[in-house]
Amino acid sequence: MTGATIARTAPGHQAAFRAATFADVLRSEWVKLRSVRSTFWALTTTVVLGIALGAVISAVTAHAYARFSAAAKLSWDPTGVSQAGVAIACMIAVLFVLPGIAQALPDSWRNPVTEFWPTQAGSQLTSVYHSAHTLQPWPGFGVMCLFVAIVYAIAWTLLDRRDA
Repeated sequence: MTGATIARTAPGHQAAFRAATFADVLRSEWVKLRSVRSTFWALTTTVVLGIALGAVISAVTAHAYARFSAAAKLSWDPTGVSQAGVAIACMIAVLFVLPGIAQALPDSWRNPVTEFWPTQAGSQLTSVYHSAHTLQPWPGFGVMCLFVAIVYAIAWTLLDRRDA
């Protein structure tokens, strides 16, 4: 039988410890990006979707540019128009990718997050079977409507401040 021994250190001796640097954090994130395939595909899909939507929205707007009034032509912002695709891709990522990432959270965090996530809460209206840690149909629909109202309020505020 072998026994384990614990080596004692002198009172003045400290264990070798150094604080994590930015390079250490960057290295660990790079390892995660390379080792988890879904992260790469989720990021790639978001970037491609953002670029594609930006190109489509810009092409549609540029096609209609000839019919713009003089004031509209002067205030046209092609960069802002192309950023609309990126904004839509980010919104899609938030609505569809983050719930998948939330499944990796510990149960004590995951259940409250997924219970009130707008897509999960709203889908309870059409669900026949309601599992644990989900809202009932009408409260879930209310939560989804609340999230939509918040997004509309933010959009209205931004539209009022920037574009009108």
